[in-house]
Amino acid sequence: LFNQWIVEPANVPVVFEMASVLAGSGDGIDRRKWLSCALVSSSPLSYGESGLRIAREYARRGLPLAICSAPHAGKTAPASPAGCLVVCVAELLAALVWVRALDTKSAVALGNMSAVSNPENGRALSGAPENVLINLGAHQLIRALGYCSGGAGFASDAPDFDLQLGWEKAVSGVLSWAAGCDMLGRAGIISDGFSLEQLVLDNEVLDMLCRVGEGVVVDDEALALEVVKNVGQGGHFLTEDHTVAHARDFWFPEIFSRKNYAQWVAGGKKTVFSVVRYGNVIGSRGSVVPFFKKLLAQGATELPITHPDMTRFMITLQQGV
Repeated sequence: LFNQWIVEPANVPVVFEMASVLAGSGDGIDRRKWLSCALVSSSPLSYGESGLRIAREYARRGLPLAICSAPHAGKTAPASPAGCLVVCVAELLAALVWVRALDTKSAVALGNMSAVSNPENGRALSGAPENVLINLGAHQLIRALGYCSGGAGFASDAPDFDLQLGWEKAVSGVLSWAAGCDMLGRAGIISDGFSLEQLVLDNEVLDMLCRVGEGVVVDDEALALEVVKNVGQGGHFLTEDHTVAHARDFWFPEIFSRKNYAQWVAGGKKTVFSVVRYGNVIGSRGSVVPFFKKLLAQGATELPITHPDMTRFMITLQQGV
C-alpha cells in the first residue's frame, strides 16, 4: 500500500497518471487498491478544503483512505494527553461521517499524528514522552472503534545523528510496534527534515522488529531435547546438524556492525551513519573513491556502479555540505 500526503488537488491527476503507468493500466489502480491518500486534520476540529477535495477524488475511485488527526497539545488541543485525545477522536469521527456520506466503498484506516508544543517556543515536538503516550492512547481508541491504526512511530526531535536521535526513535517506534500499531510513520525523518541515510537505518530497525515479531517456535524439533541429551554435560553444539539448520534462521544486519573493538579500529572506525552516506562525496568518510583507487591499483579496468545504465556523478565535500 502506497500512501500519499498530497497538498495540492491539481497534483491528483498527475499521481493517478504515474500510478497507471506502474499498474500497466488505469483500471489497474482501482482493481488492486494499492494507492491511498492521507486526509489530515487542520486542528482544532476541522479539515482543509484542499484535503477534502483530494480525499474525494480517491474515494470516487474506491481507493483506501487514511484519516489522520494532527493536534498539537498545548496549541491546537488541550495540553493534557487526555484532552488532546478528546480532540483526536472527535476529528477522526467527524471525518469518518464525511467519508461514509460520500457513498464510497473505500477502505478506511485511522491514525494519529499529534505533537506536543514546546513550552519554551511553541515548536511542535515529535519525540517527547507525552507524545508517545498520546500515540499509544490513540491506538487503543482507534482499535476500540474497530479500525486499523496508524501512528507516528520512530519520531525524534534531534537535529543530528546522535544518541538522542536513536533513543527517541527507539522509544516511540518500538513501543508503538509492541502495542500493535498497523502502520508506523516517520521512517527517515530527522528533526524538521528527511534523510535518505536515516531511512536506510530505520529500515534496518524495522527489519529487526519484524524478526522479533515472528516470535519463538516451540515444538519437538525446536526444543531439541534429543540434541541436548546427545551433547551432554560439558559438550558443545557447534557441529550439530540442528545448529546448522537453525543458525540460518538468525537475523543478520545489512548495515549494523557486529565487529569487536579491534576489528572496528582496523576497519577505520566507521560509524553506522558513515556506512550509509556520502558514497559519491570526495573526501568524506563514506566515499567510494579510496575503494576505486584500490581497484585501479590492483589492475581493474572497470569500476562498479549500481546499475549498468547508471552514470555515477562525483561531488566534493563542500558541494555535499
